[in-house]
Amino acid sequence: MSEQKEIDVLVTGLPVSQYMDVERREALKSRLEGEHQITPKRSVAVKSVVVVPQPAGAYMDVVSSTKDEDLLEIIQGGKTVVIDPGFFSVDWVALEEGEVRYHSSGTSLKAMSVLLQETDRLIQEDHGGAPGIEKIEKAIRAGKAEIFLYGEKVSIKDYFKKASTKVAQNALIPMRKSMREDGMDADVVLLAGGGAEAYQDAAKELFPKSRIVLPNESVASNARGFWFCG
Repeated sequence: MSEQKEIDVLVTGLPVSQYMDVERREALKSRLEGEHQITPKRSVAVKSVVVVPQPAGAYMDVVSSTKDEDLLEIIQGGKTVVIDPGFFSVDWVALEEGEVRYHSSGTSLKAMSVLLQETDRLIQEDHGGAPGIEKIEKAIRAGKAEIFLYGEKVSIKDYFKKASTKVAQNALIPMRKSMREDGMDADVVLLAGGGAEAYQDAAKELFPKSRIVLPNESVASNARGFWFCG
């Protein structure tokens, strides 16, 4: 951990729907700026705060770190959509030549929590019992392909993929609708966040002609992008 007593610039993100609320944005900025007592004997002063739409971090991450010159040229000169599935919501930001298109950006509440619920339901349907969302999430985070249910091994991969197909498509329908209304399509679709891989097939189906990009360690792509923004 850094032992710095002063932070020149703190960059953070808000879900897209909340970012569009100017009062909420300014309230967060005001709350984070200034001096913060971390422990009884230690404080940290934040000089300046920058608030961005959360998925924009992934955009900055790819722009600042990719070694693919063709991809960089398309992103900087074309239309890009960043899809960021979190636990409670899926955010998306549309950008054209680096400028955010707010009418084509938004938030859906059909995110990882709903996907895990559907996975749990499908397992219960086949096996007569549910392992529970927490157990499924823990296994997925640990990279495990199986869990135990009533002493028997159950492969969660197929159930998770089946749930992903249904939930991810439903979550992204509002995004596709808003983009059509704005007359916008995508040259590149960037997938970010911990749930990025689960939305890859849905993104390919909704954007069959677009280039789909899944950054390395996508769970940290927004955080890396915030660093570049600062």
